[in-house]
Amino acid sequence: IVGLGNPEKKLEFTRHNVGKYLVNRIAEEYGGTDWKTKNSYGGSISLLNYTVKEMENQKIKKNKKKEKSNEKTQSKNINDNSNSLNLINEKNQISTDIEKEDKIDKSLKENNDKKKQKKEITFQLYFLKPKYYINESGKGVLKAVKKFDIPSENIIVLHDNLDKKLGHIQLKESGSANGHNGIRSMIEYLETDKFYRIKIGIDRPPKTEQNKSIYFNLVGDYVLEPFKENEFEMINNEIYNRILDILKDLANKKFNQICNDLKESSDQNTNS
Repeated sequence: IVGLGNPEKKLEFTRHNVGKYLVNRIAEEYGGTDWKTKNSYGGSISLLNYTVKEMENQKIKKNKKKEKSNEKTQSKNINDNSNSLNLINEKNQISTDIEKEDKIDKSLKENNDKKKQKKEITFQLYFLKPKYYINESGKGVLKAVKKFDIPSENIIVLHDNLDKKLGHIQLKESGSANGHNGIRSMIEYLETDKFYRIKIGIDRPPKTEQNKSIYFNLVGDYVLEPFKENEFEMINNEIYNRILDILKDLANKKFNQICNDLKESSDQNTNS
């Protein structure tokens, strides 16, 4: 999980660094406070384990209605074929039937308790804050994926998006850089565009200047400005929580993919 941003401390809370800031927060949320920095990592890395669990319904072997029906039939047969039984014996038989039904109910309850069994897979999550400026982010990401043998399709990048309003979040699985220099750098160094991006809207400055060159400079200044107080509050609450949900959904998707792959492999071995 990569957070794009510039390395200078003074730029930590700027709009352009929103991806890096949120990756730092998410890592801390799950206990990833031990950041290690090495040149071979391409920046600072925090490693932690994340477990995904799924509830799997198991079939109940005994059917309550069927069992009760069988018991009642047995009771009727006994009464029909035992005309010599007196009232006391009939009461004893009823008592026996009740005890049997109680045992059945107890057995069914035990089966219900076992009905849901948890399957789980633990992922290793690598949080990366590249040590390079955004325009050279790909250099740091390439070092990390080579060092830890991570396929590009398992990379998730958080970065700012000028083309959407603050609060708008977009998940993209692949494709062009859409003008973002950090993503362009990653595509160049990784030689693929097959990685996830979580694009966080930061909005554009008002277009009060018609001269493209001047406006371009205004945009450059804008992304290097810190968030306003109300904007930062939205980043830390609404946006942060929504990104956590997206990451959990992606983990569940990968979980289901792994389960399906394991099932297909098992089926192939059975048939061979």
